[in-house]
Amino acid sequence: MRVSLRVRELLDARGMGVDDLARLTGMDPQTAQSVYDGQPTEMDLTTQGHIAQALGVRPDEILGEVQEEQPSVLDLQEEQGRDLDVQEMPRDESVPLATGHDPDRPGAL
Repeated sequence: MRVSLRVRELLDARGMGVDDLARLTGMDPQTAQSVYDGQPTEMDLTTQGHIAQALGVRPDEILGEVQEEQPSVLDLQEEQGRDLDVQEMPRDESVPLATGHDPDRPGAL
């Protein structure tokens, strides 16, 4: 799945540039320019967190559009011609499933 980032929009709104992004995040200037230009760039969650911190926003606020849609339950049911159990749904393994309240983790689902 490809997700675009709103880095250019957020930097421009703050009167900041690529040099500011590189300096505040520790990215090399070429990578900062690629991120600013919206070029496909691999980055880990730590780097995304540094960008969000540099811009003074929550990490989810730097996310833009999802460029590839995931199939819905209805799409998969129609494709397979039957009702699907939630456990059968394909999912992104990097996103944990909410399994109920955990009293040892306040605020966790």
